[in-house]
Amino acid sequence: MSNVVLEIENLSKEFYVENPLLGGLYATYELMFKDLSEVDSSRKLLAVNSVNLRLKKSQILGVIGKNGSGKSTLLKLISRITYPTGGKISYTGSLTPMLEVGTGFHPELSGRENITLNATIHGMKLKDIEPLMDQILEFSEIGRQIDSPIKRYSSGMVVKLGFAIASYIKTDILLLDETLSVGDHAFKRKCIHALKALVKREGRSILVVSHDMDMVREICDEVCVMKKGVLSAPMEAEAAISKYIQDDEIEAWSF
Repeated sequence: MSNVVLEIENLSKEFYVENPLLGGLYATYELMFKDLSEVDSSRKLLAVNSVNLRLKKSQILGVIGKNGSGKSTLLKLISRITYPTGGKISYTGSLTPMLEVGTGFHPELSGRENITLNATIHGMKLKDIEPLMDQILEFSEIGRQIDSPIKRYSSGMVVKLGFAIASYIKTDILLLDETLSVGDHAFKRKCIHALKALVKREGRSILVVSHDMDMVREICDEVCVMKKGVLSAPMEAEAAISKYIQDDEIEAWSF
């Protein structure tokens, strides 16, 4: 039996770039009624280019690359926030994305209410959420503000709550996109230990996008490098980081 839980085959995503010399109404007409294959190629952006990827059970796979290389678009495609131009995505079990600060939270609801909301969205029943509530609250370190509306939280507090929920929601695949970038050092260390525990204890699989090379070195079994929409084959963390740095330096010198 295959241990692959997420498989991506020949995945591509092409964006249409509006002509700045034309008004918004014409651009809307073009999107709705014109065959986009006829649009000038200079106005097309291939954000994800024929990507192939396999995530295995109990694996932490990293994706690194410069801003604008297509990493976040790739995760949005996997999460079905946006849809591909071509290719195939398949996975087994449940999938939980943590892509942006505040994603999936209702700003008018309290932190406690958002815990229940998020857990139910991911298929948990109220009777299963209640026993975990105290553990989620303790992990989040939100304190008394847990009963205040999310809109009054700092970005760091939102990340803490989001990660605490993701740590206790029963999911098979977890997608992380720079989730810990706004967290403080102590909480980041706490989350790294939690991620390792989730993989070891529950057999979860994690796909993580990050610019934190120290974290990538510490938690990732393998790492892929993304450049201009193209994803490399998985390799050891040090090899991937060296490739990323070398490519970056070559581009800087050729500028």
